Amino acid sequence: MGPFAKDTRDLVTRCKIPLRLVVNLSEMTFADADGEEVLSWLAQIGGEFVAENCYPLHVCERLHLPMAQKCAGSLPEAK
Repeated sequence: MGPFAKDTRDLVTRCKIPLRLVVNLSEMTFADADGEEVLSWLAQIGGEFVAENCYPLHVCERLHLPMAQKCAGSLPEAK
């Protein structure tokens, strides 16, 4: 949401962006317009996304966010 979206953008712009920026959205339960704008911006700067649940998967699909390839052991397995 608004303030968190701004904080995220500020944090990323202050840090050196890693060669592979992976954003895990699996626990996201809501994204407002500001949040969606930041997600799209993260994709524009090379971010890839992980989404394990219905809502974040829907957001990724709707915003055309690139999905990260899963690597063995990179994420905890769903139980």
